[in-house]
Amino acid sequence: MQVLLFVLSLVGLSHASFWLQDIKAPRSDGITDDYSLPINKAITEGKRCGLGCDSTTATPAIIYFPPGTYLVSAPLIQYYYTFMIGDANQLPTIKAAANFVMTYPWFTYVIDADPYGPGGVNCLQNIEITMAPASPDNQQKGIFIENESKDLAGFFTDIVLNGGNIGMDVGNQQFTTRNIVFNSCNTAVTMSWDWGWVFKSLQINTLAKQDVGSVILLDSKISNTRIAMDHPGSLVVDNVNFDNTATAVTDSGEVVLYGNTVVKSWGQGVYFGGDSPFRMQGRLDGIEKPTELLDASGKFFERSKPQYKDLPASAFLSVKSAGARGDGATDDTDAIQNVLNSASSSQVVFFDHGAYIVSRTILVPKGVRIVGEAWPIIMAKVGNVGDVGSVEISDLMFGKICKGNKLLARNQDAILIQFNMKSSSPGATGMWDVHGRVGGTVGSHLQQAECLHGTLNYETCSGPFLMMHITKSAGVYIENSWMWTADHDLDSGGSTQVSIFTGRGVLIESESPLPTSLPAMLQSETPYYQGTPDALTPFKPNPTYNDPDFSNCLPESKSCVRSWGLRIVQSSNIMIYGAGLYSFFENYGQACIDALSCQDNMVSIESSRGVSMFNLNTVGTSNMIAINSVPSLPAETLHATFCSTLAMFGKSI
Repeated sequence: MQVLLFVLSLVGLSHASFWLQDIKAPRSDGITDDYSLPINKAITEGKRCGLGCDSTTATPAIIYFPPGTYLVSAPLIQYYYTFMIGDANQLPTIKAAANFVMTYPWFTYVIDADPYGPGGVNCLQNIEITMAPASPDNQQKGIFIENESKDLAGFFTDIVLNGGNIGMDVGNQQFTTRNIVFNSCNTAVTMSWDWGWVFKSLQINTLAKQDVGSVILLDSKISNTRIAMDHPGSLVVDNVNFDNTATAVTDSGEVVLYGNTVVKSWGQGVYFGGDSPFRMQGRLDGIEKPTELLDASGKFFERSKPQYKDLPASAFLSVKSAGARGDGATDDTDAIQNVLNSASSSQVVFFDHGAYIVSRTILVPKGVRIVGEAWPIIMAKVGNVGDVGSVEISDLMFGKICKGNKLLARNQDAILIQFNMKSSSPGATGMWDVHGRVGGTVGSHLQQAECLHGTLNYETCSGPFLMMHITKSAGVYIENSWMWTADHDLDSGGSTQVSIFTGRGVLIESESPLPTSLPAMLQSETPYYQGTPDALTPFKPNPTYNDPDFSNCLPESKSCVRSWGLRIVQSSNIMIYGAGLYSFFENYGQACIDALSCQDNMVSIESSRGVSMFNLNTVGTSNMIAINSVPSLPAETLHATFCSTLAMFGKSI
């Protein structure tokens, strides 16, 4: 499997300062030459997935922009599985020409990810968007998303938006945005709809308007505005500085939170503390944030994906240059392990795009840094129990890989990725844009031919027991990560549904440095085949991992033995900022959604203390939260938008 790499270059510019490989391409002076055609040609080269193509993993491409200005007179049409990467030291500029072509009568985009079909852009990082200065006549928008209730989630970080009418005009199922700066926009954010959205570390000096299901504004600053937010839905404001902003929040024109101060914690919506839920609007008291999760300024710790922009290309060790094939057929175990063992602290291990077969567990030693090219596929564990140090992993895909139809790990014991290492400092061990995927792609042998939906091929269509395990000794920072057991075939040409079975999703047992955890915008969908089989088949409960045995289910219940969206068991200091936990199917039928009967329960909290949860959204479940195995919060009473929404939960069990 190859990844297409296209590098655009400009006349009169020095060699790119970033480490990504330089390959010569057609030239432009960046001032008068129109670069629309060469860029779009690079994106479409090689019979890639565009108009009429639903999805494919077979034709990824990286479009690399060296420093310079790229004048375009027509939209750049993003194709499926395309990475647009610029020089991280000298950000290139894509500039709309004065004669820019309007794609549609009422709007157009410089970069357009919509025309080819579903999917769109789901990750933006390290971008500055500059529009014309804000004015009453300016109609420009920096970022526009409207996904029409399709199942899409995403992550934006490290973005600056200057000028224009609206910085971000967005609507989506669930999203996380971090470190976004809005300078002199008429309006910073307009939201048409959402189920759950987390904003962290925003800097806004203009009005933010929302009309949505649930929003969390966290660790942010809003300056020099008359009204910061107009929000009639479920809202949590946590550690937000309303600087020279007299009105913080209005609800349908009425002031409900005054500004000109730092708001420690405030919310509106339904609160549930274990007794009867009630609607509230006001200060949230008694929320203690573990100091281990905070930085020096009192914000929750955050760290952007490493770019290694100060390193030369010679510091990167290619696993293919070291003998690995990544062809989905050759056993690459020894070659990969040798590279990881030999890497020094000043080097980065580079996984060229491919599918790497391993016949035993790969160990990532402490001190190793890994970067993938367009999500190559591998299995690994990070560190040994007792290790203290750092490991950085970005742009990698962990997946179950087969050789022929032979599984390379015993399913009942297999774990896609396991973290054992304790971080030597906050964020020293982390992974960014790293995902787990089981099946649904060429080479996985878990596609429609083997695992068509409705079939119960447990022997040939079972994945690993556990997708990710963070052990008791480990601590890890994770940003923008998906663990996905395929429900459809990405390479079938029609998103054909498949039935693939894995035992567990993510298990966090961390006690390093203390048993604390801060997930933001958790999202989970329970299996589409639920009911046939139930959650006890084909993987049986394993007490080593505190698996549920569903012994408390009543015999007359037909939808109790179902996959949990979230379990908090014998845990402490758990803070969850945003969760969307959905049950969309009962044996591939969807009549259960409106009846809230796809399953009985979604969240289980057992023998735990210091649990705080903000903006929990569920779909298709009768009961949102079970406390010590007792259903405690009926979903029907909290039904809003498409979801049932709980603004705040806080209780020690």
